[in-house]
Amino acid sequence: MKLNKKALDNAKYFDIKKLIDNEDDIVNPFNKDEIFKILNNTTGNLHYFIFIMFYTGIRPGELISLTWNDIDFEKKRMAVDKTTFQGKVGNVKTQSSVRYVDILPQLESKLKELKSINGNFDYLLLNQSKKPFYSHDVLNFRFKKLLKQIGIKERNIYNLRHTFASYMIS
Repeated sequence: MKLNKKALDNAKYFDIKKLIDNEDDIVNPFNKDEIFKILNNTTGNLHYFIFIMFYTGIRPGELISLTWNDIDFEKKRMAVDKTTFQGKVGNVKTQSSVRYVDILPQLESKLKELKSINGNFDYLLLNQSKKPFYSHDVLNFRFKKLLKQIGIKERNIYNLRHTFASYMIS
């Protein structure tokens, strides 16, 4: 069946409306008080995950793929050139996503703290079995549960990336 122009325009409108109505796609950064509350109520790998996302803005899959070889404390930067999806480490989203991310002073001290804990392993962040994360889904689940416990409106962990971008712009 062939759609006429009006039908196509209506279909595009409803697709766009669906996107707009989808709360997962809404940029909803955390404010400073929320970030401090989140960080003060987390420990372990979730704490480091949130901290690193907040101070770098890298994608969750990129973060769980980071190894200590990607961290250059001397040049104060980290190489982002891979991502993890369903347990497989592969290429980042696009070729332009291959980049260096600056290590801010607050992040440097947190990374050194993490290195004293996980420095004998290849990956920065490890699950309870001391293995790399299969995906960031378990961290997103724990993140949403934490937000509910501390009384912050539920959002996906990806909003930490938006939060970083918002703070850098301001």
